[in-house]
Amino acid sequence: MELHVLGTGTSVHAPDRNCSGYLVRVAGKVFLLDAGPGVMRQLARMEIDLREINHIFITHFHIDHFNDLPAIIFAMKNGLSDGRGDLTIHGPQGFTENFQAIRHAYGSQIVTDKFRTSVVEHGEDEFQIDSVKVRTIQMAHSVPAIGYRFDGTNGKSLTYSGDTEPCSNIIKLAMGGEGLLMECSQPDDAPMPGHATTSQAAAVAQKAEVKTLILTHISPQNDTTNLEQNAAQFFNGIVIAARDGMRLTI
Repeated sequence: MELHVLGTGTSVHAPDRNCSGYLVRVAGKVFLLDAGPGVMRQLARMEIDLREINHIFITHFHIDHFNDLPAIIFAMKNGLSDGRGDLTIHGPQGFTENFQAIRHAYGSQIVTDKFRTSVVEHGEDEFQIDSVKVRTIQMAHSVPAIGYRFDGTNGKSLTYSGDTEPCSNIIKLAMGGEGLLMECSQPDDAPMPGHATTSQAAAVAQKAEVKTLILTHISPQNDTTNLEQNAAQFFNGIVIAARDGMRLTI
């Protein structure tokens, strides 16, 4: 299982952190997790072929997590549609209505008969994509949001929190897994409802008994300290502070 880090930032612009986006390769499948502004360019920089992506997983309907979605579909339709299969977009409850609004806004730019685009809503769910088991559960955020867990056949797993404050559901979703990609947008002295601080993310990883904590969704105000050192005070496993362009093997 490989994780390609496309964007580790937040809604607050930063010169070296793109908005949220990640690419996961597992069991021959390629999954895009979130599509914030700039993810389209990051996919090109990391030489990702859009024809490989048949599943996009959106955690919630905030601009810094989905804004490049229509641009990606536009590119799939006009530049890279030959030889690609159908596209499934996964999201939280209520996402279908939001995606219909996008379709209404962009019309024929993202509507095509070259491939089928379908939207699937999830709450607490479990399903298979070929040999990959995917689990979803609701997160604690300011809008409907879900986290995703991907389990390959080799026992490796990756859980992605999206945006959430510490809650029992993220611990449940990540429990006993190999890797947890967890937001830590806030510094410890400035917690915010719907989000996690560095120490809170580390405490979640400790309770979930994961092997590796990958810190992401890092705001400029929380990018001024040694995040790995801070998290290591609360988590005994491996801590990685994600940077844009990283490629990690889970």
